[in-house]
Amino acid sequence: MQLKKMLQAGEQGDLYRKQSSHTTVQFANNRLKKINSGETNREVLRLIKNGRIGIGENTKPNNREYLSKMARETLDYGPRVDFAFPAQTRLKKPEIWDEELVNLPLEELIQTAQDFINKATQYHPDIQAEVSIQKEKNFFELENSAGFSSSFRQSQVKVLFALRLIEGKNLLVNYSFPQRTHWRDIDWENDCENLLREIDWGRTNVPLRSGNYPVLFIPETLADILHPVEACLNGQAVVRGLSPWENRLGEQVFSSEFSLSNQGILDRGPASKPFDREGVACSSFPLIEKGRLKNYVLDLETAHKLDLSPTGTGGENGPDFNNLVMEPGNNSFSEMLESIDEGLLIAGTMGAWAGNPYGGQVSGNISLGYKIKNGRIEGRVKDAMFSLNIFQAFKERISAIGSEQKWADNMLLPPVLINPVNISIKG
Repeated sequence: MQLKKMLQAGEQGDLYRKQSSHTTVQFANNRLKKINSGETNREVLRLIKNGRIGIGENTKPNNREYLSKMARETLDYGPRVDFAFPAQTRLKKPEIWDEELVNLPLEELIQTAQDFINKATQYHPDIQAEVSIQKEKNFFELENSAGFSSSFRQSQVKVLFALRLIEGKNLLVNYSFPQRTHWRDIDWENDCENLLREIDWGRTNVPLRSGNYPVLFIPETLADILHPVEACLNGQAVVRGLSPWENRLGEQVFSSEFSLSNQGILDRGPASKPFDREGVACSSFPLIEKGRLKNYVLDLETAHKLDLSPTGTGGENGPDFNNLVMEPGNNSFSEMLESIDEGLLIAGTMGAWAGNPYGGQVSGNISLGYKIKNGRIEGRVKDAMFSLNIFQAFKERISAIGSEQKWADNMLLPPVLINPVNISIKG
């Protein structure tokens, strides 16, 4: 990279580059539908002069003259900033590159998808399966005028499993979206068995009255209802006075059972990396520790405005989490299930991110929910919605936290039993 040649007198700057290549196989209705591959290049130049920042972006490699021109044209109109770019620092390099994955032949991607479909159709011949497997290799490079210069490689496999079963008037659809840095970290067999188990649970529809019930959230649906927590930990919300946790570091905000951390250098974490978009070293640090608010998620600008240190979580558009990890509890999934006399297991939601995140209110449709009766799954509950205040729930209504964690996007989470949760049934 040649940032020095691009700067003029009085300018600070950083130059960011990302190169990616991918290969994707896609099956629909149990048949191979598409195979594609591609490459992308992206460069972003940020310039700071006279307290303003200008940004230029380019998708054509080595077109630096155009990039400089674009960034300078926006300098006079860019927002005011007070931060300075970081100098070079020692970096920890997490294990996020898998040679086996990047060299995996196309035939193995196809066969892996076909094996999943075969297992599903052996369970029921009318199941329609959709499978997409994408392998990626990414290269990131960053240089700035303060002396920082570094790069890293990252491999990723992104998978979509979807099963659909129609029996009479009953339509069952279930999804799974595993994403990892290493090929062998995807538990293909277990993911398929979990989806088939949930399909099996849902083949019988059972009634449930509207009311307040204990609800068991699996990691995938717990991730949905954690969005208000993410929003309020974001430094931009704190700076703007939107977060209810402004000026509350060290205070008890949740139950002492609840602990959440940002893990930036976790080996094989989907969002792990040695440094963030701004050249700040990534690290692992607590966000909420035994219910106490310990840190916000900050980039250079929000850290400066709050008179705090940046946390290695600077993203393209402000603070951005690495891997969110919730501490597990001591309860097995079966123990949590058996503890419920009458309640609900929510395995899929729609629209659960809606509402006011800074007030903690979460509500949404239950796309896949199962009635629990006397500690056992009785069948599927249709046409249902849930509503709860997540801040109140994590402060007063945690009944149990599971001992087994599972990845849901960039979150490593256990199942959580919350009691009570308001459930509304249509009609």
